Amino acid sequence: MENKLSNKQLSALNNGDNHAFSHLYKEWYKPLCYFACKITGSKEDAEDIVVSMFTRFYHDEKNFDDVRDLESYLYKSVKNSCINHINQLQRLSVNKKGYAYLQGFEDDNTIDRIIIKTELLREISAEVQRLPDNYRDVFELSMQGLKNDEIARRLNITPTNVTTRKNRAINLLRLKLSKDGWLLLFILLNKTL
Repeated sequence: MENKLSNKQLSALNNGDNHAFSHLYKEWYKPLCYFACKITGSKEDAEDIVVSMFTRFYHDEKNFDDVRDLESYLYKSVKNSCINHINQLQRLSVNKKGYAYLQGFEDDNTIDRIIIKTELLREISAEVQRLPDNYRDVFELSMQGLKNDEIARRLNITPTNVTTRKNRAINLLRLKLSKDGWLLLFILLNKTL
């Protein structure tokens, strides 16, 4: 993926550089929250888990030789924290059946599928942010479920202009995204359009 940390940033992170940590946090917070939410079923719990993981990460001395090692650490830390959280909920719950649907997430195949989807969504998000502002604004509003007329009113442009910008944004994304990223975006577009 193109928006990975560079070796220079990884080295700075290994040396405790606050700017490198801030970059890591900005790049990974949302994807890891999505990942954790898929496991826990709760956006609030997911956010708490990810913030706690980053807090531990900040205070612990880590040394990563490779960006892939760092990414693996982030996913494993969040996965393990989610499983610990689920186990704690099960212990505290009088009615354990209420959390039975969460037990299947200890399976590595399920976790791997969630990681793949998270990575693809991260790729899509990065490419959407690289779109020209006028295309990105229209595209993001359409992904929120707004119709062309609503987008036109909000942005003070014509509905025809909305259609043109949306089509150009989609074409740019098709050229930039990996095959799997494009396929996932196509599925998401069909749900919102």
